[in-house]
Amino acid sequence: MDLNEAAQRILRRHWVLIVVMTVIGLSIPVALLRLQEDTYEATARIVIGAGDARDSNEATALADTALALATSEGVLGRALEQAGARRDPVIFVEQVQVEPVGTSGVLELSVTDTDARASAAIVNAIAAEVVRMRDDGFYASTRQALADTDAEIATLSQRIAEVEAAADSTVARFGRVDALALRHAQAVGERANLQGQRQQLVQALAGAVRPQVVDASATAGILVPSEAPSRLAVGGILGLVLGVALAATKESLRPTLNAAAIARHLGAPLLGRLPRRPRGDTGVSDPWLANYLKLAADDAGVRSVQLVPVGPWVDVSGLARDLDDEEGGLRVTPLALDAEATRDQVRQREAVGPGAGIVAVVPAVVKGTAVFEHVERHTELTRQPVIGVITYREKGRRRPTSGTTAPKRPVAETGATVETDADRRPTVAPAS
Repeated sequence: MDLNEAAQRILRRHWVLIVVMTVIGLSIPVALLRLQEDTYEATARIVIGAGDARDSNEATALADTALALATSEGVLGRALEQAGARRDPVIFVEQVQVEPVGTSGVLELSVTDTDARASAAIVNAIAAEVVRMRDDGFYASTRQALADTDAEIATLSQRIAEVEAAADSTVARFGRVDALALRHAQAVGERANLQGQRQQLVQALAGAVRPQVVDASATAGILVPSEAPSRLAVGGILGLVLGVALAATKESLRPTLNAAAIARHLGAPLLGRLPRRPRGDTGVSDPWLANYLKLAADDAGVRSVQLVPVGPWVDVSGLARDLDDEEGGLRVTPLALDAEATRDQVRQREAVGPGAGIVAVVPAVVKGTAVFEHVERHTELTRQPVIGVITYREKGRRRPTSGTTAPKRPVAETGATVETDADRRPTVAPAS
């Protein structure tokens, strides 16, 4: 069997299963989308106090640092409290994302929430907290040193003022202020040093990239676009793949055999295709069938042929009469197989001698290979070859209902009768 035939068997015989699985695959995303609430995304852009990144790796590292700060429980908890949003920080951490804007030092902080206004308030609060923490971490010590320097300068200025006042009083009384002048010079020198340090600190703070919120979010977040198209596509593809897989599995376990596959399975040529099931009064509608049957018999070296219905029982006596050569040529007779027959019974009942071949009369389409068990068993016991296959369409076939008995049907050659009930396969009674 080639791939084309396998694909046709899967798609043509199991298309309903494939369509059903595809529809199920499409319906699952639709149901999930109906259950899912609308979400809104708010964004804010921040700088966390570092220079521009030189490449994407540095930009990603900055984003990771900001994300670590933004998703810490303390920062997130304070931001939620400031925004007035009652959210669990442990669960809400999944809704916070930080991405670099290109390879710059600017980062985009985003928050997703089911409330449009709450998403904007939360992202602004988180941005402010991250900037504050980053600023404290980098420049709190510098600002403290600057404040301490200012305090020392103020103290020295006070001391200088006191020394100058004391000098004025001493000059008025004694006229000499050498000691006070020395103290005044020392204090002025110390103040000059502190002022120099202060200037350095001010320049350092002025030249540094300070953490700040570059662009705060608006008052409300933007509705997040639905993922319906992509989810429907994925669901449909998965449903289609699953449907084809189930159909292929079903077909492999119980294959659907057409006429060509039946002939290939029995190892015999396909002699003809009848448009309807054979009956006792049905003739041969294919004028070439008798010729093909003779060619197959000559090729197999047999002098007589037995028509064996395979699958549902059909009356092939009329077909046998039309194919039988009454002028002493090829002998064609019907044969019904008994599923319960023993080896000796089969040989005794079907002792037709050498030179007899089997032609299987089979529906155009069968499910599985179990229907061939009896004919295969018969050929194995009698050593009769299967020389050909005749198929027919089963339109309008009626099956006996449970508990009813089918009427007796004559078998053409011997005059025996075949009885069928609901519990047994067709049984041939040998002629006396």
